[in-house]
Formats: sequence, structure tokens, C-alpha cells
Amino acid sequence: MPHFHFELHLTLVKFGEQPIHMTKQVMDIYMSIIHEVAYSMAKSYIEQGWRVEQLECRNFVWLPDITMTWGD
Repeated sequence: MPHFHFELHLTLVKFGEQPIHMTKQVMDIYMSIIHEVAYSMAKSYIEQGWRVEQLECRNFVWLPDITMTWGD
């Protein structure tokens, strides 16, 4: 079965502040819990009053098998 990895992009906003953009490379096994991954990325900002405005998955890279990683 082919596997993939992708980039998770978050945009955080807070009134009166410039938006913050965060990016993380994620393996396919985390796709079912992507919202939890995004929350853990932004948790410290959310606790300071920031909110997630946008969550995007971009730049999917398909791999022939799970033994390959984005570092191969």
C-alpha cells in the first residue's frame, strides 16, 4: 500500500496582531488525528488568546512503501 507525507499549514490570528503561520511535515499515519496534531502545534498560542483561522494540508508526496521517509 502506498504511503505519503504532507505539510500541515496553520494560520493563527489575534485581534490587533499580525497573523502567525506555522508549518509541520506530517506522515500519513497521523491523517486521522490531524486536528490533534494542529492543536498541539498551536497550543501555547491558543492559550494566549490566538485562534486557528486556517488549517491546510499541502504538498503531498507519495511513497512506494512505508520504509521510505521524507529523508530518503
